[in-house]
Amino acid sequence: METQTSHRTQHATMQDVAREAGVSLSTVSYVLSGQRPVSQATKDRVHAAIARLDFRRNAAAVTLASRRTQVIALVYPLLHLGISRTATEFVRGAHARANEMGYDLVVWPHTEPDQIVELVRAGKADAILLMEIELTDPRVVALRDQQIPFAMIGRTADSDGIAWVDVDFAATVVHAVEHLSRLGHTHLGLVNHASSTHGHRYGAGVRASGAFADIVAQLGLSCHEVFCDESPVAGRQALSDLLSTDPDLTAVLTMNEDAAFGVLAELHARGLVIPGDVSVLSVVTSPGVASLYSPPLSSFDVQGAEAGAAAIDSLLTVIRGEGVPPGVLTCCDLVERGSVAPPPHRTHP
Repeated sequence: METQTSHRTQHATMQDVAREAGVSLSTVSYVLSGQRPVSQATKDRVHAAIARLDFRRNAAAVTLASRRTQVIALVYPLLHLGISRTATEFVRGAHARANEMGYDLVVWPHTEPDQIVELVRAGKADAILLMEIELTDPRVVALRDQQIPFAMIGRTADSDGIAWVDVDFAATVVHAVEHLSRLGHTHLGLVNHASSTHGHRYGAGVRASGAFADIVAQLGLSCHEVFCDESPVAGRQALSDLLSTDPDLTAVLTMNEDAAFGVLAELHARGLVIPGDVSVLSVVTSPGVASLYSPPLSSFDVQGAEAGAAAIDSLLTVIRGEGVPPGVLTCCDLVERGSVAPPPHRTHP
C-alpha cells in the first residue's frame, strides 16, 4: 500500500486532482489560488482529492506561475442578434471539449480587433476561438500581429499558418445541386446569407455562391441566387424575388437558417405545396433545426458539435506551443425528411 501511495505522490497532477474530485482543471486552480469564488462543497471535494492523492502543492505553484487563466474566449460578433440554432451546436461542442480538457469557454460579443486582443492582454483568457469568419477578417490580422494564440471555426481567404476547422460549403452546395438535378429539377434558386458583414465578405456565403454558379453552369441549369438577411421577413422577400425572376422554379436551396422560415411561409401563402409544387432542400443545417421547419426539411446536415470539439483540439495544440495543425474540412450528409421530390409534371421514361 505504501509503495502505491509513494508512486501517486510523485506523479499526481492537477489533472489527477480534477478527475478525482469530479471537477474541471480550472476549478482546482481556483481552489488553490483563491482567484475566484468556489462553493464550500466543491472546495471540500477538491481538498479531499488532494489528500487522497497526496498531491504536492509545489506542482500547483508551477501551474499558477504560468499565469494561465484556463479560459478560452469564443468570439461571436453577432451575439446581439442571438446565436443561431445551428451555430449553437458548434458552441456546444467547443464548450464540452474545452471543459473536458480543463478549460472554461466564455462567449464574447466583441467585434473590434483591439477589444479582442485586450481580452488576452488583460489576462481574461488564454486564447481566442473566432466564429463568423470573413474572407479578409481584421480580427485575424490583429491576433496574428500580436502573436496571440487563436483558432477559427471557418477560414479566411488565406489561412496558411492558422489553426482552423470549417464546413466544406462548396462541396455541400455542389452535392445538393447534383441531387436535385438527378431528380429532374432544372429551375433552381439559392437563398444565401447576406453578401457581406461589417463591410467584409462572409467566407461561407462566398464559397457557397461560387460553387453554386460553377455547378449550375456545368449542368446547364436555369438557376438564380438571392443574398438575404438573417430573418423570416427577408426570407419571404427572397422567395418572392426568385419566383418573379423564374416563374418555372421547382426547387429552392436554403443556406440561411432564419430566412428559411420565411421561404416556407411565402410558399404556403401562395398555395404552393412542398414538395409537390416546389422542393425545398436545406444545406449546412443542424438536425435539430431541420426538424423544426413545417414541413421538416430534407437537409445536408452539419455535425456542428464535432466540428466545435475539433476546433478546440486545434487551438489547444497552438496553446501548448506544438505548432499549427493542418486545417480541417468537415462534410455534410444528406438526410431525407420528405421536402424534396421530382419536379411536377415530370415525364418518366
